[in-house]
Formats: sequence, structure tokens, C-alpha cells
Amino acid sequence: MMTSLSALLIEDSPTDAKLVVRELGRVGRAVEFERVETAETMRAALERAAWDIVISDWSMPRFTAPAALALLHELGLDLPFLIVSGTIGEETAVSAMRAGAHDFLLKDRLERLSAVVERELREREVRVARRRAEEALRDSEARLRAALHARDDFLSVASHELKTPLTSLRFEIESAQKLVEAPPIANVTSKLQGKLLRASLQVTRLASLIDNFLDVTQLAAGRWPRPGATPTPRAPRRRRW
Repeated sequence: MMTSLSALLIEDSPTDAKLVVRELGRVGRAVEFERVETAETMRAALERAAWDIVISDWSMPRFTAPAALALLHELGLDLPFLIVSGTIGEETAVSAMRAGAHDFLLKDRLERLSAVVERELREREVRVARRRAEEALRDSEARLRAALHARDDFLSVASHELKTPLTSLRFEIESAQKLVEAPPIANVTSKLQGKLLRASLQVTRLASLIDNFLDVTQLAAGRWPRPGATPTPRAPRRRRW
């Protein structure tokens, strides 16, 4: 299936524009084009539609290729920009390339235009793919930083939370041990049962905190949040026993 090629032509001569379009047809695409010859009409065309390539004459009565290139950069558009001119000196062409033009051709030597267009379209695809990869990498790094920040917050809270049940558990165990070692007293079994129950509750709480720690270790194993997901390790629940 033939794909389309949308070309914005900056050209004051309808005849020259037709010659360019005819050469563009050699790339094996259905060519759609619009001809403009002023900065105002170029801006309007760029804001109204998406284009694959921009081809500009070097100098026209009301516009120039350098001005057109500057406008393209002003709008932040990454489009192949080719200069087609009747006469252009080597020094001028080099200056245009340094300013951001991708190539230049003479109007009486348009036979390589189709090859240049195909090359520039491929190179633009590479640039777009590279930018997307860089954006994906930045997003991944941002998610990683957010996950690490959430992990640090969790560990800060958890380290404090772990001390509370440990202190209580130690107290209950020490109290139970004193009851066992002391001379027999009334209701010692009931008191021991109460202390053991409270110790068991603290063990349950510690187990819950440890489960939360295991969730956080997934970050260290490289299992980062999915794209778009907010990394939120479970914070230890505060309880009073």
C-alpha cells in the first residue's frame, strides 16, 4: 500500500513547486503538499497540520530559507528542512547546514531529491525513537527515585515501630520469668496467662511489621512499580495494646 508524504513547500514560484512535487512522487508515496511564501502563511500551515518535511527556496521577495528555518525552530518542530535553490554558493550552503538545514539541492539537479527525502525521513524516525527512549529512561529514573524515597520513609517509621513491641515483649517475658522464679503466690497461673497473652499479641504485631519489611525488599530486588503506579510501601499500622 502506498503511504503518503506531506510536504510544506516554501516557494514563490508555482512552476518550481510543481517540479519539486513531481520529483517527490518518485519516492513511491502519495504526495500531499501546500505552497506558502511568507512567514505568516508558513506559521499558519505548521500550526494547522502535521508535516513530514519542509522544502524551501533560498530567497524569495518576502521570505528566505534562513528565516523559515528560524521559524521552524521557534515552534519547536523537528522536521527535515531541505533547501532547493537556483543558485547557492558553497559557503552559504555550509552556513545553512550549520544553522540546522538538513541538506540543499540545486533546482536544475533535483534527481537526488527523492533519495534525500527518504534518508531524512529515516533519520527523523531514529531521532524520534531516541527521544522516546530517553523520556522512558527519565520516567523510569523518576519512578525509581520515588520508590527509594518511599522506602526510606517506610524504614524510618518501621525502625521506630519495631522498638515498641520489642520493649513490651521484653517486659512481659521478664515479668513472667520473675513470677516463675519467685515463691508461689495466689493466682500465679492467671497472671502468667495474662502476660503470655500480651506477649503473644506483641509477637503478632512484630510478624506484621516483618511482613511489611519483606514487601520493601522487593524494591531492592528490582521489582519496581509499574509505569503510572505510585510506589507506596505499606506503612506500619500504629496499635496500642
